[in-house]
Amino acid sequence: MDIKTKIKDNQKVLHGLFSKNEELALIKEEFLKYIKKKIDLKNRPVIAAAHQPIFYYPGIILKNSFLSETAEKTGGIPVNIIVDSDKARISIPVPYKKEDHYFYMSVKIDNPDEEPFVSFSPDRENVQIFFRKISESIRSLDNEKIKKVFFDFKERFFELFNRSHDFIDTVISLRREYEKSNNIKVTDFKLSEITTSPAFFRFVWYIVKNIKDFLKIYNSAVEKNKKGKYQTVKLLLLDKNIYELPFWFMSGSARNSIYLKKENNIFSFFTEGRTLIISIDIENTKEKEIIDLLKEKLILFPKALILTLMTRIFLCDIFIHGTGGAFYDRITNEIIREFFNLTSFPEYLTVTGDIYLPLINEDISRVDKKYNKKKKWLEDISHHSTKYMDKKNALKYLQKKKKISLELSEEKDAQKRKDIHKRLKKIDQQMKAHFKGSIQLVKKELSQYEYILKSREALFNREYPYFFYPELL
Repeated sequence: MDIKTKIKDNQKVLHGLFSKNEELALIKEEFLKYIKKKIDLKNRPVIAAAHQPIFYYPGIILKNSFLSETAEKTGGIPVNIIVDSDKARISIPVPYKKEDHYFYMSVKIDNPDEEPFVSFSPDRENVQIFFRKISESIRSLDNEKIKKVFFDFKERFFELFNRSHDFIDTVISLRREYEKSNNIKVTDFKLSEITTSPAFFRFVWYIVKNIKDFLKIYNSAVEKNKKGKYQTVKLLLLDKNIYELPFWFMSGSARNSIYLKKENNIFSFFTEGRTLIISIDIENTKEKEIIDLLKEKLILFPKALILTLMTRIFLCDIFIHGTGGAFYDRITNEIIREFFNLTSFPEYLTVTGDIYLPLINEDISRVDKKYNKKKKWLEDISHHSTKYMDKKNALKYLQKKKKISLELSEEKDAQKRKDIHKRLKKIDQQMKAHFKGSIQLVKKELSQYEYILKSREALFNREYPYFFYPELL
């Protein structure tokens, strides 16, 4: 099935959902209004992806490249949601060379208060230390092109950072510059901005109103998709009249869990420490006023599963995942189907790719295959040499081995059997002698591959940031 067909099928599923539920249709309409403030949609399909504002590595760049190309082919709008609500983790693998082998180290900027990206703002000194550590490692490499692209990037980074003093915005700006230079066209939406919209709080209110059913469905889907005893997604609290909401509550620069307590018609929202945020008498407050109050009093971010649920239902016509997020959407599929009472759900695509950093003058993506092929040949030549001989020689040796094997089967004396075994081994050695030159060459090649594979972890790392690559796309 091609992507145009998938988009049409998704649109059909969503049209069926919205035609049966006026409230969901209104949420969709509100989100469309929000998107149209930034993009002229002209009834074109929205193709979306999402990722944290980190230093992108090839798999993510390729995802955005696919997003851009697909939008162009289908006449769609490519949208990239910057998930700046996630806990800020700035850590990248950096290669270095030592004693003729390659290794990598993780270089990071600490986030002791576990702030999300939206409020994460490391000072200049920490940023300088971060780049200094990277520079020291990169200087040890032989590839001058890698050094050049990195040091050019570093210079441009500080040029922008010195103006804005905003680390994350600088990361985003440089990624945009890189994509533009590679003709990757996507429109960015920050999640922290989407979640200030009336559309988002109308969506929040819909979940809150149906929180009991929602949490049962959510927890059931999480349980069904756990890996053995390992719970990849945390279950949400559902205890009598207290419900853990599937959102993060921002208090200052920190994310916290948020809970709802329902007592008759009073909905009380409070933090993990049971600090009351707001109480609403829903019986005596109009729905628009409730939504406005939530918007005024709460800064909320959707948790991971709710983010993709919201995006796939309300923000796009098809969603593009990387391999990391695709597993979690098996859970989201279950929630969408059960919560919205659908027989099918809007499909998503999974896209990624690996491009290895050219640390050596060899296509390392083929090293494993070449190594295994040569090793198999070496083992085969020891036990099945006749496969590689001309027919005349193969027949001569097979007849000799058959004759000696027949002697061995008839001989009962242990010492004589040992002597016969020696004669068989001598013939094997004579057979291998035909390939002496080839065997020596293959052993030499294997030694070279083994030397390369001692640096396997560094050579095959798939998460080196894009600014180390002389050529990526």
